[in-house]
Amino acid sequence: MRIPVLASSASSECLREDLEAEFLAAVAKANLVKSAYSTKQRLRLYSYYKQACLGDAPAAAPPAHLVVERTKHASWTRRRGLSKDEARRRYVVALNEITGGAWRDGHSGAGGAGGGAG
Repeated sequence: MRIPVLASSASSECLREDLEAEFLAAVAKANLVKSAYSTKQRLRLYSYYKQACLGDAPAAAPPAHLVVERTKHASWTRRRGLSKDEARRRYVVALNEITGGAWRDGHSGAGGAGGGAG
């Protein structure tokens, strides 16, 4: 006899909503103290944020004289092919690594480390 289980689509939707809420909370916390983060940390978070919100970066990079925009584009391009949900999950994981999980407590993290969306 088979025992019915919770429909996978309902379960997936619930998990997706939890992930979205956690991602939005992480972005909000990261943006409060993003100036405390290194450029490398900010670019890492930026690339996951853009992938999570918009998907793959455009193929064409900004013009060479726009150095900051080209750097951001290159960072985002490294996430090409990553699903939006996986990019959200990785954003949260990255922020946890950067802050030692302190963002969940409303602190910027040990040593002033943390992250922002760019």
